[in-house]
Amino acid sequence: MVTLLTLFDFTKAFDYLHFSSNSLEMAMGKIGEDIAVVESWASRNCLKLNVTKTKAMLLGSATYVNRISSSSKLKLSLYGSLIEFVDCATDLGVTIINILN
Repeated sequence: MVTLLTLFDFTKAFDYLHFSSNSLEMAMGKIGEDIAVVESWASRNCLKLNVTKTKAMLLGSATYVNRISSSSKLKLSLYGSLIEFVDCATDLGVTIINILN
């Protein structure tokens, strides 16, 4: 089981979805739909997300994360720009890494 975590900087909000490694396309589609909802909400409230501060991260065991990272092209976009996938992220002094033990 792998978790895809998407971090939106302006709200410190995140979206996540649990999925098995063989359901990657479904998971990416679902997260893409969620990103579109957040984009729409931001637009309705006269806000704009900072694409350069928005990151995505796969969380899971080393086996699953490495299998997905090496065998697929993970792509999520915000306002038409690709969201960067990262191995670790720090917020308020707490660092999250993508490999769970």
